[in-house]
Parts: sequence; C-alpha cells; structure tokens
Amino acid sequence: MTTRDDGEQQARPSPTPDTPAEGMPHAVVCPFCGSRDTELLSPFASQLSTSQYVCRACHTPFEHFKHEAGPQPT
Repeated sequence: MTTRDDGEQQARPSPTPDTPAEGMPHAVVCPFCGSRDTELLSPFASQLSTSQYVCRACHTPFEHFKHEAGPQPT
C-alpha cells in the first residue's frame, strides 16, 4: 500500500457486492430470500466444491457451489 507525502493513506472505495475486491468471489445470491448481501464464512464447506455463506438479510447460513455453471453460450 502506498502512502502520500503527508503520511495519509490514500482512500480506496470499499468493495460492494457488485464490485468485489481483487481476488474475491462475486456476490452470491441467497437461495432463501434472494438478497445479494451475503458473507463468505468459509471457502470450504461439507465438500471441497462448496463454500459456506451466511445471508445478512435473513441470517440464514447456506452452501454455494464454487463452480456453478452460468448461462451457456448458444
């Protein structure tokens, strides 16, 4: 992290669900309420192919497949 000459750190915008931090996964949608306000609890859940999340809106924990297939090109 770089600093200015006056010793203040440069302000960076905090990541939002639509703009994840570098190296972080995109926002995961809660399967229960549809909110994008979710938090990664663990990169590994009951299986190596899933991650554990919690929804901040409905407070429900859930697992998400890491490599879910998106829309396929036609």
